[in-house]
Amino acid sequence: MNLSKGLTLVELILAAVLSVVAAVTVISGYNFLFTQTKSGIGRGNLNLQMDYALEKIRLQCLSASAVAEGSLFDAGQTSLKDSLCLTGENDPYNIDIEDKNNDRDYCYYVEDDDLMLSAEDASGNISTEVLIGERFNPKITFEYALDSEPNYLTVAITATARNPGAQDRLIVKKEGIRFWYTTVTQ
Repeated sequence: MNLSKGLTLVELILAAVLSVVAAVTVISGYNFLFTQTKSGIGRGNLNLQMDYALEKIRLQCLSASAVAEGSLFDAGQTSLKDSLCLTGENDPYNIDIEDKNNDRDYCYYVEDDDLMLSAEDASGNISTEVLIGERFNPKITFEYALDSEPNYLTVAITATARNPGAQDRLIVKKEGIRFWYTTVTQ
């Protein structure tokens, strides 16, 4: 009986096939993990932008001393608006309603598929800030409900989290906002 210490052709082919299957599994797992991580980062980024926008709106509304004429809601009916303009403090953490030099006019609106904040100070200088970028397709609504107090609004921001290789996910965040120094109804 003659025993050889080498590999047969069948063993070599089987080893090659198993190596290819293992490599494909590792690459597929890496691609899946990379896609999931990228989609999670995108959702996380969108959630941070939405939280930041809602916090800015909440702070400005808390310190608002007036609401622009076109942004007032009718007290006798439930209604929605897609923008809000108000006069508030330059520093919402240091509120002095009597000091009109510290006031700024703020407007929240969607323009060119960006959720924008526009601020104008007493000297007429205008600054704008993109709160949520166009890649998320943001929308904003301000709602006054008939059974609400005259100084209470609900703000809703909707945006789309893009998921590469999967279905896009619509994210909605709502927050109730109270005005302390003015009312939002006429």
